[in-house]
Amino acid sequence: MKSRLLAAVFLIVGALAPALLGFVSPLGWAHVQAQHLVHSVLLLLAAAGLMAQLRWMRWPAALLSGVFAILAVGTLAAAPHLPLWEVVPAPRADLAYIAVLAVATTLATLLLLHPAAATEGPAPSGRSIVFGGLVTICLLGIAYLGWQAERWYPRMVIDQVGLLEPAEQRRLARYHGLLREDYDIDYRLILGRDLGDLDLFSARRFQALDIGRASKRGRGLLLVIDTAANEIRMEVGRSLEPVYVDGLVAYIEQRQMTEFFAAGRVAHGILAATEMLVTRAQNAAENAGFADELWVAGSGGGGARTGARIDEGRSEPRSQSSAAAPASDSPRAVLEAYRRAMRARNDNPDLNFYSHATRTMNADWVITPAQMDNVAKSLDGCDMKHLDQRSGRAVLRAAFDERQCSPYFFIREEGRWRLDLRPMRDVLRFNHRNQWRLNLAADTPYRFAFADWIFGPNGFPTAILGNKKLIEQARNADPVPLYVYADGEYRTVRP
Repeated sequence: MKSRLLAAVFLIVGALAPALLGFVSPLGWAHVQAQHLVHSVLLLLAAAGLMAQLRWMRWPAALLSGVFAILAVGTLAAAPHLPLWEVVPAPRADLAYIAVLAVATTLATLLLLHPAAATEGPAPSGRSIVFGGLVTICLLGIAYLGWQAERWYPRMVIDQVGLLEPAEQRRLARYHGLLREDYDIDYRLILGRDLGDLDLFSARRFQALDIGRASKRGRGLLLVIDTAANEIRMEVGRSLEPVYVDGLVAYIEQRQMTEFFAAGRVAHGILAATEMLVTRAQNAAENAGFADELWVAGSGGGGARTGARIDEGRSEPRSQSSAAAPASDSPRAVLEAYRRAMRARNDNPDLNFYSHATRTMNADWVITPAQMDNVAKSLDGCDMKHLDQRSGRAVLRAAFDERQCSPYFFIREEGRWRLDLRPMRDVLRFNHRNQWRLNLAADTPYRFAFADWIFGPNGFPTAILGNKKLIEQARNADPVPLYVYADGEYRTVRP
């Protein structure tokens, strides 16, 4: 009897485990989903039957708790090999929930299988000793699996000064988590105040946090920002030193991050820097050297520590120089003029080939030297072969499989074609691989140019209408509804 009541108590603990998500998840109670509530209801029903002393409930409750225990323990064991950052918003919170569920349901299952659960009296002492040993082994095993899972999903962002909004912390943490899953790089961020010698602090924290442990090959990166000293430092693990040399790190800090920091947009600066880290990781994966990367010519080297310039404003005024006019009145000529301007790092917001909306946006928009370099290099390698025009608007885009070559929008104004970057900012999004996707919810007059493509629920192009092979691949890879543009809106299709 006591065994069944104690098992009921553990089942109630397991049923309350979703509440842990509300307290420890950065999403708060929004993290608690329908499936968590279903788990709770099932466990509470089993616990209620045991507490009501329904003798027939022992085996159904044991079966239910046993299934939950197997699934929870299995998830903890597989966690280091699962792409959790791609499927859950806060893996650490989910793992804490799963660990509590694993302990509670395992103990409940063992108690219900214990001979005392079938009798009114105590079980023989010998069996109790064996049972106690089995419980101890199970708890130690779960603790070990939980420790292993925690090591694989450390805190990616530690903000000790409250500089980042909670949503910005979540976005950065997920971005860094995806960077690890794709490129095996354990990338952490610390924001603090009065950290002392930043070189010494970074080296010590790198060792103390064992950065690189969440990488199969020990690849670690640590970005430290001291808001009081207004300095930043990127610590690079030994296994990544051939990839992220001092010249590149200094270039990222000085030409990318600090420009955003100076405008008070710290999270954007960190994300923009991460995009460059991804580009270098992609080139390294392809055994590409440094010769064709623009930072080589533009960087002065000098290590990986520099002034952060937080909220200091622009270090240099925006360029006032004009750009060469497009060679002809066509979208392709306008795009070529834009490429040349970016190559020359011309950040003048009022270039003559910008649309009126783009000029208004550029007045308050941050564009760094590193970003201009990246735009120029991207356009160098993209063949924008497809042009679609309609009602005074046009879209240039690359081939379907050129996912890192984003489309470009153009509008007819005052009798000439002009680059329309403003709607591009609302419509185009980029993932951690620098691959573009469409914001399907955005209302834009440029959607007509994508009527021959099929998009997934997140806006990534998945197939071309009429291409049976690509459609079949999209259906097999992603069974959720897909979308096509027709009659002025995106409609759900099931190819």
